Amino acid sequence: MTTITIPKKNTKEKELVAISQEEYEKFAQWQKTIRPQRILKTFKPTPAQLRTLKRSREDYKRDKYITIDELKRRLDIKG
Repeated sequence: MTTITIPKKNTKEKELVAISQEEYEKFAQWQKTIRPQRILKTFKPTPAQLRTLKRSREDYKRDKYITIDELKRRLDIKG
């Protein structure tokens, strides 16, 4: 595969790489096959969840929380 690198000083922005159309088409096809696997869903909290998170952080700052071990002890969970 023949590639040509065009330096940043000639493009005034980013270093570019030129490849043959055939190689580009192979790459584009490969991208189509892996893209669905790489899509990540992002979590967007609701306003109510944001309020709860804010309240929880405030409680944490005021030491108004219990540890997992304390919760297990209060619920009488062994292990």
